[in-house]
Amino acid sequence: MAGLLPEEAHLVGHSSGAVAAVLAAALRPRAVLSLTLCEPPAFQLASGSVPAQQMASDLEKHLRKTGDDAQWLRGFLAIVGRSVVIPDRLPSSLAQGVQAVRAIRRLPWEGELPVDTLAAASFPKLVISGNHSPAFEAVCDALTASLRARRAYVTGAGHATPETGDAFNGTLAAFIQGAGVSGQQVQDRWAAYPRGSGHASVGRLLSRKPDCDGRSPLPVGW
Repeated sequence: MAGLLPEEAHLVGHSSGAVAAVLAAALRPRAVLSLTLCEPPAFQLASGSVPAQQMASDLEKHLRKTGDDAQWLRGFLAIVGRSVVIPDRLPSSLAQGVQAVRAIRRLPWEGELPVDTLAAASFPKLVISGNHSPAFEAVCDALTASLRARRAYVTGAGHATPETGDAFNGTLAAFIQGAGVSGQQVQDRWAAYPRGSGHASVGRLLSRKPDCDGRSPLPVGW
C-alpha cells in the first residue's frame, strides 16, 4: 500500500485498514501530511486489556469458522460491534470482501507495529473511536499514548465510524484543516463514501486516484 501513496497524502485508515495505514506511513513518512486511524484491531498494543484480548481471541476463532458467507458476516459484525441487517444473499461486491477477509492468514494484531517510528514523525496524528467497545477503546487509548496523537470520538455507528457521515466528516475536516487543506475539500472528498456496504467497500476506495491537488484523504479498511 505504501507504493500507492501520492507524494503528499492525508492518510485515513479504518479497522484493519488502519493497521495497513500505520505500516504504510512508517515506510513513507515523508509522503504523509497527516494520519487518521479509526478503531484498528491492533490488540497487541493493549496486552493488559481483558476486553481487547477477548475480542482478539473471539475474532481468531471466528476467522477459522466455515460455512455460509452471510451467516459468517453476521457473526463477525457482532464481535466487532456493528449493527446492520445482512441479507441471506450477499451482493457480489460484499461477498468478495467477505471472502477476502476470511482468507486472511496473518492477523492484524500479530507482530510488532512501528509506533515508535510514527511517534517520531512530524506529521499530525488522530485516533478516532466510536466509544461503543471497551476493547477498541483500550486499543485506541494505547495507540494515542504511543503516537502522542490527538483523540476523538465519533459515536452512533459502532465500529463503522466513517458511516456516521457528517459527524465523521466534520471531525476529519477539522483535523486536516490544521495540516493545510480546506474543510470543503475534505467534505467533498468524503461525500462519496459508500455507506452501508460493509468493510469491503472501504478497501475499494484505495483504488481511486487522488484529487488533482494530491492532498485529499486516502482511506483504507477491511
